[in-house]
Amino acid sequence: MKKKLLYTGITTAALFVGTQLGVNNAQADTATTDDTTANQATNTAATQASTKTATNEKLATVKPTSQQQYDANVQTAKGNVATSKQQVADAQAKVTAAQTPVTAQSETVAASQERYDAGKALIDNAQQTLDADNQVLAQAEAKVATNQAKVTAAENKIPADQQQIEANKTAIANQPATEQRAQTAKATADTALTQAKADQATAQTNVDKAKQTTAAKQAVVDQATKDQQAATTKANQTKAAVTTAQTAVTKNAQAISSTKSAIQNTTNEINANNSAISAAQAKVDAATAALAAVKKPSTTTESQSQYSAAMFPQSDITSSQTVTLAYPQNGKYVPNVDNINKYMFEYINELRAINGQPALKQTTTLQNNAISRAAAQVDGGLDHTGSIYSENLTQMYPEWYQSDQEVAYAAVMGWYDESNNIEQGSFGHRINLIYSTGNAGVAANVAKHVAAFEVDNAGMTSEAWDKYIDLFDNAHTSAATGTKSLPAVTFDYVQTTPADPKKIAAANAALNAATTSLTGLQTTGRSLAATLAKQNASLQTLQNQTSGLKATVATNQAAVAAAIARLSTANTNLAQARAALAPVQQQQATAQQNLTAAIAKTAAAQTADDTAAKNLASAKTLVADLTAENTRLAAEIAALPAEIAVMKAQNEVDELRISIAKDMLAQGQAQVDAAKAQLAAGKALLDSQKADLAQLNQVLGAAKVDLAVAKGDLTATQAFLARVEANKYIVTTAVADGVTETADQATATSQSSQTLAVTANTSATATADAKSNVTTTASVNSAAKTVTKPATKPVAAQAAALPQTDEQSDAGLTVLGLLAASVSFFGFSKRRKHA
Repeated sequence: MKKKLLYTGITTAALFVGTQLGVNNAQADTATTDDTTANQATNTAATQASTKTATNEKLATVKPTSQQQYDANVQTAKGNVATSKQQVADAQAKVTAAQTPVTAQSETVAASQERYDAGKALIDNAQQTLDADNQVLAQAEAKVATNQAKVTAAENKIPADQQQIEANKTAIANQPATEQRAQTAKATADTALTQAKADQATAQTNVDKAKQTTAAKQAVVDQATKDQQAATTKANQTKAAVTTAQTAVTKNAQAISSTKSAIQNTTNEINANNSAISAAQAKVDAATAALAAVKKPSTTTESQSQYSAAMFPQSDITSSQTVTLAYPQNGKYVPNVDNINKYMFEYINELRAINGQPALKQTTTLQNNAISRAAAQVDGGLDHTGSIYSENLTQMYPEWYQSDQEVAYAAVMGWYDESNNIEQGSFGHRINLIYSTGNAGVAANVAKHVAAFEVDNAGMTSEAWDKYIDLFDNAHTSAATGTKSLPAVTFDYVQTTPADPKKIAAANAALNAATTSLTGLQTTGRSLAATLAKQNASLQTLQNQTSGLKATVATNQAAVAAAIARLSTANTNLAQARAALAPVQQQQATAQQNLTAAIAKTAAAQTADDTAAKNLASAKTLVADLTAENTRLAAEIAALPAEIAVMKAQNEVDELRISIAKDMLAQGQAQVDAAKAQLAAGKALLDSQKADLAQLNQVLGAAKVDLAVAKGDLTATQAFLARVEANKYIVTTAVADGVTETADQATATSQSSQTLAVTANTSATATADAKSNVTTTASVNSAAKTVTKPATKPVAAQAAALPQTDEQSDAGLTVLGLLAASVSFFGFSKRRKHA
């Protein structure tokens, strides 16, 4: 025990030292990490300084007035490209710089976690050892208490043994007289026992003979009693059976007569009811035909809007469907914004389902935001400034259509098809519709002729986000998005002239009345048929019962006479058997009383003889037994003092060991408690390191966002350079901006017969306006109608899209700040702390 407790103390001390060293290392590592985190806070602020390259849109749209001006324009665009490339390089350097402390801090956290886990395991093992040793100590204390009780018992036994020795000596001196008395008593008891046994045997023989005689007489009485009871029961049963059968015969005769009369009445009623049913069925048939004739409405197709694959050249349309809607009242369609919003959201989720994407959730927050964004637009223009979510915008003119559902379909397909996207070759709207996630809202604003789609991309994984950004950067053909469109829909607008309600009501009333009458008659017929079937079955049953009852009466009457004769004989036999049984029962009772007395006498004699034998045997061995007992007691008295001394000495040694062990256990527990406190401090420092790592990851995420923005800007400036290079110098007399502007307006007016749905999309914000000509075709009775809405589209006022579409020329720091804020809000990067 002592050795085991000592080992526990050594283990605990070693554990304490090891844990302390681990905590000190954690403190040193944490101090270094805090310095690194502080440096990264500076880098976080630095990532916000990236600026989108400004471009002059006129360099690509206004024809240069000379070759020198064209060359200068190209050089300016190339300078924009160089600036964008430098921004990409700077952003990549920031990402690399942010990655280094993240890697270092991750290694620090892993090492600290390993030290913490090892220290905790050692502490847990030490505590388990201490608990086990405490249990051993408790068992030792219990053993000492048990030994002390043994010492007390041994000390009390010495005087008790001495007293017993003196009593034994007195008994040895009186032994001869005691043995003589026991011998005389034994002889007397043997004689009495022999006589008692002989008397009991005689009494038993007499009882057995009496029982045999009584049993024979009782068997005769029992059989006579059974015969008498059976004869009585049989006589009573046959008499009752005769009476019951005769009563039933009489009752059945009356019931048969009554049933025949009821059957005739029911048959008459069925015949009359069948005639009434035939007449009622004829009336129902006539009323049904009359109702069908007055219910038929007249329907005509007033108009048709047919959408085909040719209208959406960049869409993979693989199916078509026809939607039949009510023609607007008086041919005047009145838009319902709530219905338009509902249909647009349904079409968006249908499009997502076709492409295997989960449905977006329409929330109040996103819906209200979409309503606000639509209301913020200027009629005839689109502007992403102020958007905090991924956003699609489109111009919408409900007056060109004839239903809310068609307006919604045209808007969603315009976004998806991208043929009229401000930035040709971009599929940002389609990507927002299909590959976004989370909560969304979509709203039309009839007054502003615009619709807005907002989605927060909540819950998007990092892999999905990378794909999302990659598609914005690189999807420049319809096939690149790998998606399928909504079906090509044909909207049929029909006008139905309903039947005359008064005539329908009258026909219905006539049919209901005829049907009610027929149903009542049919119910009555079924009831009568069921009644007749029951009556016929009852008659047959009564007739069968009567035949059987008459035969039963005759049989039972003969049985009554035979039963009365058997009963008379049984009564005579029972009286004779009872008279013979009475005297032999009295003889058996007397013999039983004699036997009981003899058994009691024998038992008393046996007890007395057993006692005398024991006393005699004890008297003969008394001297030897008591002498041996005294020898044993004397030896026990002599040995007890030494045994008591040994037990007391052992108890003193055990108590000393227990005291030492308690002290060592207390020290060991104190050391384990101190190690636990140190471990808790190490845990707090480890948590601090993890928090620092989270901040560093946040900085790295922001740097990656800046890199994505810079790459998008580079793509836009490269596209702008290509447009500038294509805008070559051509000799013309009309070089003024005013003349060019007038030519653009004339061209826009001449294109009024072409279909153009102007759309824009973004996941950040930018500013621009856009106007276009939009055409829709409706078919009324197979005749084509074209409605054209001309609009002016200034070159410098185009709508904005995502950063990579380069539809914004002066967003500057506002764009970058809002993009970083939106990414943090969506959960793609953690919020950064600010000093």
